[in-house]
Amino acid sequence: PKVTEEIPADHKLVIFQVENTDLFTLRAWIKQVMTTLQNWPAGHPCLMMHDFHKCSSRILSADLHDDLNVLHQLRPDLARYVALVLPPTADVDAVRLAINTRDLSVSSRYPIHWELFTHRKDALKWLASKDH
Repeated sequence: PKVTEEIPADHKLVIFQVENTDLFTLRAWIKQVMTTLQNWPAGHPCLMMHDFHKCSSRILSADLHDDLNVLHQLRPDLARYVALVLPPTADVDAVRLAINTRDLSVSSRYPIHWELFTHRKDALKWLASKDH
């Protein structure tokens, strides 16, 4: 599938690059994220970037609803900071609304802090500010 995972040398961050919104690709991405979360060291903030800048803005498919719920509930012990990098043509407000709506429908005992960006550099800067 068209998903790559980058882990910079300091191992404090993981970056997922997703090449398209094909359902097979998105399911492979979710599987990789689940594996990464399961292996993330306890006591360290989980900093993740999901780079969709090469994709259409339709990343939150209804077909992924159950998978995203499982992903959302994994590792409640981790402080999670998630940056989503969308294509420059994406309607960021519509995606933000879709994510907020989904988050309200999923019960969780812990927060997942996330933000949307259209530039990878801005996403990296935001994540770097969360590394405490």
